[in-house]
Amino acid sequence: MNIVDTVAWIKRAANDVRGRHIANLYYDKEGGMFFIKLKGGWIILSEPGKRVHFTSRRQPPSEFKPDPLVVLARKYMRNRRLSDVSLVGHDRIVSFATDNGYRIIVELVPRGIVALVSPEGVILAASRYATLRDRVIKPKKPYNPPPSRGKPIDQLTVNDIVDAVERRGKLVSGLVSILGIPGELAEEAVHRAGLQPDLDTIDIGEAVKVLRRMNEILEEAFNGRGYIVTKEGTGIEVDPFYPSRYENGYSIIEYDDFNTALEEFFELYIKAKPASKVAEADSERYRLLASLEKAQQQARRYREEAELLRRLADGISRNYELFSKFMDCVRARGEACLEEYKIQGVLDSGRLILTVNDYKVDIPLKVKSIDDLIIELFKRAGTLEAKAERAEMMRVEIEEKLKELSIKAKSREIGELYKKRKRYWFETFHFTLTRNGFLAVGGKDASQNELLVRRYLDPHDIFMHADIHGAPAVVVKTKGNVPSEEDLYDSAVIGVAYSKGWKAGIGSIRVFYVTADQVSLSPPTGEYLAKGGIMVYGRKNYLRPVPVRIWLGIGLDNDGIPRIIQGSREVVERYSLVFASLIPGEEKRLDVARELKQKFSQMMDYDVKPFILAVPEQDLASRIPGRARITGVWKGKANIINFKEFLV
Repeated sequence: MNIVDTVAWIKRAANDVRGRHIANLYYDKEGGMFFIKLKGGWIILSEPGKRVHFTSRRQPPSEFKPDPLVVLARKYMRNRRLSDVSLVGHDRIVSFATDNGYRIIVELVPRGIVALVSPEGVILAASRYATLRDRVIKPKKPYNPPPSRGKPIDQLTVNDIVDAVERRGKLVSGLVSILGIPGELAEEAVHRAGLQPDLDTIDIGEAVKVLRRMNEILEEAFNGRGYIVTKEGTGIEVDPFYPSRYENGYSIIEYDDFNTALEEFFELYIKAKPASKVAEADSERYRLLASLEKAQQQARRYREEAELLRRLADGISRNYELFSKFMDCVRARGEACLEEYKIQGVLDSGRLILTVNDYKVDIPLKVKSIDDLIIELFKRAGTLEAKAERAEMMRVEIEEKLKELSIKAKSREIGELYKKRKRYWFETFHFTLTRNGFLAVGGKDASQNELLVRRYLDPHDIFMHADIHGAPAVVVKTKGNVPSEEDLYDSAVIGVAYSKGWKAGIGSIRVFYVTADQVSLSPPTGEYLAKGGIMVYGRKNYLRPVPVRIWLGIGLDNDGIPRIIQGSREVVERYSLVFASLIPGEEKRLDVARELKQKFSQMMDYDVKPFILAVPEQDLASRIPGRARITGVWKGKANIINFKEFLV
């Protein structure tokens, strides 16, 4: 509720409830609502920062919770007569006073409170306590309302409006941000005055129109009627005056009573908090679509009006003498000359307002010369064209934001599929694929190393280990085939990357491999083998030194679900949409993962980004061996990942 809504409701409420006795008071702390129940069945619902109105839809909480606010309010105000309902200052602060001088104060301003205040003006209890820059909200401290913005609306002058627009550079924005006028009132007054909301300058005559329309709206607002604006079932706003600016494309529901409109709006059309991120996104998308439509309309209207002004200026130039005589006639004889010269328009406050193709063209009667008028019309056209360009830029920005929302929505859908993806046994280990179709699996600790050998090392498999203490045991699942040296190198990458060599910052490490029959979990007779220890017998075969580096990427499986793939460059590039090279560094794993997602997303087109964003940063971080540094990011070849092929 804005200040106009608040005053409109108070004017109705004060007459209805003044003199009635308070039956009880209730406070729903979780919902943030305070209820005053009056004898006779009236219930006042107040929600700080949001609303206050009579309610027939909400009931006070049945369970009593001993919060100091409601305990003390009942002590001092229950069964007392409600003597007054009034505005505190000239902002959205409502005071409910009883005949013994105690008050419940409801602040409808942002971050407002409900407070119980003594006859001496001291806070006894409040819905929230804080020490702020401009006031202290604590028991036994004087109650001071939040500082008001601007001055009362009914005290504004024409000069205030002109100055606000000059300071802000836009008409409606200046009225709202400089003068503190509610946005709904400012937009409606400007609309009724026939002006554009983003005019960057305004003259005295235009300011008079705005102020006059504003006062008319205020008078209308206090007549007691209410209006709800909706579009496609979604509530846009509730007003105590007719919102004529929504006549096209929106539904306007009229009520005989503003309080009924308030309750209907808050209970039926407004969700206090979006139920989920999806609801938030839908709400934001709707808002952006409305802004996009408005920007497109503004750009089109500015260009049309600019073209009209140029044609009008050209027409005046071609009929210079005739238009000079017409202007002289108007100055001398007034509106009679309009009919005589067959020109559609009116005179208003020393200005000639012509109507051309449904547009209003304002011409000051005191213009020095026709030449000056022609120049001014061309200048106005240029200003409007510049505004059209800005509106076009705004349109492009909004379209980009809509794209971003679409990407986020799609990534949430894919993220749900990612959570439910099939998980294979090897995903609990370190693993990689090789370029010729083998699967290599490495243990994450001593227990997993032992498990790999005991359960998953088959007779035809290859066992690998980096030539350094604290490296994972790596099993290459050969499926009875002979892996090439390239396959062995691909497998060795994870054996090196996930070793202690990463933390030590070693440049490269040698890796050996043996056949399955050379590996045992039993020590020689008379010797002891530590838990997780593995015995290797016979000749070891060594690969060329393997750099301590890991390539990490995101690809898609045959179900269209994103998968993280790690290993050698050749393998990761083949299966990834986008991939990166990592080496030991100083950045934490989660920070590197966040940077990777950002870089990956920036490199991908609109339709691919959701697959990247759907992968949790924590999952990426879990594949990074330790503190790291990104040395490069590239697009991959994006071959489909089918893990089943590697298990056949």
